This record gives sequence, structure tokens and C-alpha cells, in this order.
Amino acid sequence: MLNDSKTIIDYYYGALGSTIRIDVQELEWLKYLRNKIEQLRRRTLDCIDFLQLEDIIVSNVVSFSLATVCKNRHSYIALSFNENKKASIRWNRTIEEIISLLEFIDELIENDKPGHQYLENNYEDLVVELAYKEFSPYSEMLRLNLERLK
Repeated sequence: MLNDSKTIIDYYYGALGSTIRIDVQELEWLKYLRNKIEQLRRRTLDCIDFLQLEDIIVSNVVSFSLATVCKNRHSYIALSFNENKKASIRWNRTIEEIISLLEFIDELIENDKPGHQYLENNYEDLVVELAYKEFSPYSEMLRLNLERLK
């Protein structure tokens, strides 16, 4: 177990359209995520299944993965919904785009202050927001409900 403050992965439709928010409260988890993405860059990992990562709470999502595309292929993001209106996200990026994701995460790690980065901001398809140490009433409610179940 990395920490007591769970990271929340949530899908919602907000001001920017379809959004997946990764709400991180602990620096160690942010470094853990960075390490996983670095493994994609080095091609020592084929895919990150976000729902299999440690210490997470999932809301409104049934699947969420990030993978690299082969050379000469285009990156893409695919969003679909099951019968319960829960999101399924397949996110494929080139190595160059993976490097950009790492740079965004590095900025949050280096600053170690509340903030967020838009890892994906294709407003027509999906926004992927990585929030760090930001207060979200909804996220806090999910964390409190989890504590009550212990």
C-alpha cells in the first residue's frame, strides 16, 4: 500500500465536456504514476490499466488504459459507455506524446504544490486532467465513504 489517501479516478461531463480526472493527494503516488508512464516510454510495459493501479477509488469508469502506438501509427483516444453509463477509455499515444505526459507530471512533482495538468485536452473527445493536492468536494466525499466502510 502506497498511502492512506486514495487516488480517485472519476469520469464526468463538465464545463470542458467529457472529462476523466485523476485526483492525487500524495507525492509518492504521483511518482508511482510517473514510473509507470516511464515504463511505457522505455517499452518495458505495454499498457497501463489504471483500474489495476495501487490505492485507487474508481467512480463512473469501467476501464481506463494508456498504451503506446507503434511507429507510423496515429495516436487516438476512444470513449464509450456501458449500459450503466459508465465510461470505458482507451488512450493510445506516440512515444513523443508519452514524453510530454512525463514532463507535465514532472512539473507537478517538482512544484509539490496544489495544481493540475491537462494530460489530454482534445475537447471534442475527452479531457484527461491530473489534479494534485487540489480540494474537490466530490473526491473528499468518496474518500470519506470509503473510510466509513472500513
